Amino acid sequence: MNRIAIVGGGIGGLTAASLLAGEGFQVDVYEQASKIAPVGAGLGLFPNAMRVLTKMGLREKIELRAVRQSLEVFRRFDDGRVIRSAREERLEQDFGSPRFTIHRADLLDALISALPAGALHLGERLQTLTQDDDGVDLQFVSGRRVRADVVLGADGITSTVARLLNIGTRPHSSGYAVNRTVIPRERVAHLDLGPEDATTMWLGPHRHFSHYWVSSGRALNVMATVHSPLDLEEAWTVAADPLEVREAYKDWHPQVRGILEAAESFSLFGLFHRYASERWNVGRVALLGDAAHPMVPFFGQGAAMAMEDAEALRALLTGAPGLDISRRLDVYSATRFERARRCQNIATDHAREWELPDGPEQSARDARLAGTTDGAASDDESGSYFSPSQWLYGYDPAEAVLQALETEGAKR
Repeated sequence: MNRIAIVGGGIGGLTAASLLAGEGFQVDVYEQASKIAPVGAGLGLFPNAMRVLTKMGLREKIELRAVRQSLEVFRRFDDGRVIRSAREERLEQDFGSPRFTIHRADLLDALISALPAGALHLGERLQTLTQDDDGVDLQFVSGRRVRADVVLGADGITSTVARLLNIGTRPHSSGYAVNRTVIPRERVAHLDLGPEDATTMWLGPHRHFSHYWVSSGRALNVMATVHSPLDLEEAWTVAADPLEVREAYKDWHPQVRGILEAAESFSLFGLFHRYASERWNVGRVALLGDAAHPMVPFFGQGAAMAMEDAEALRALLTGAPGLDISRRLDVYSATRFERARRCQNIATDHAREWELPDGPEQSARDARLAGTTDGAASDDESGSYFSPSQWLYGYDPAEAVLQALETEGAKR
């Protein structure tokens, strides 16, 4: 086995391509977009994601483009009262890296730089996929035909690979929509936004608001979440009406309103629950990232889970005999499913927790956040957004799947 075709040139696909090329595979990435455009917004890179990026030799590039985060602040929506303000200084000591925030475009640039020359093919939309005992045949709309030993579907929430395999996730409206924007620093310089290393969450009834710095501190990433009964499009290309966004937050603290006034445009994204199915593979074809387990953006683990998938696949496919591929991909699906589903559930729970109306539940939540213990690693997943969880940040995806493979082999 030597040739691997990856459909989708996003975070998961590019990570997998670089890791597998590093093991000597011939890897090609087929991306339907005609160019890699600087779309999207900011995202968090927690220690589990940084561990994979460090393995790829990209830590220095990431640190140059990202913003190190060590402070989390939760504030009340109306009077700005600080519910929680705490520094997390032990992530690097306990898990090898602090957390960073980065613009998606900057992360993609770094990932592309790690690819072998000529590995990325743009403007290639997958049309059909067939497989036999020896390989997989792909045909693209352009007329290109490809045969590979293994195919990885990293083509996002509406994955063509998943649809062709009949194992795609199905959308269920979450009742949430998110308005996102990135604001140049000079447009918010007059606002007192606190330290650059802070991620700030504003909690209020039926919505929440967050902001943090990206692009080496040159821009502010903003996410304004609202309840929505509408089945909005799952795409970053839908423009929101800035007046409607500001109207939704008209009763919030002046600082929140000031940030929204400084924004020139917003992208509106309908949030859907697409719960991971237990099967992510058929034969020699497997899914990773959002194609397998998309999640609402309230836990900061979407990119990290895709990177973990890529590292797990690297470990399983390296040295795999041809007749063993399907079995190893079965182990990949079975091992990764529970972890991805757990992160999906936590993200959903956070949305509800952060948007409680004033009352006993809200008061209990605030007390819980205020009392969250700093420092030692724990398995807490209901208090601090950035709790130093051993199960989350101490996890080794390669070790997990190889242990599962060994256990599965012993049972045979």
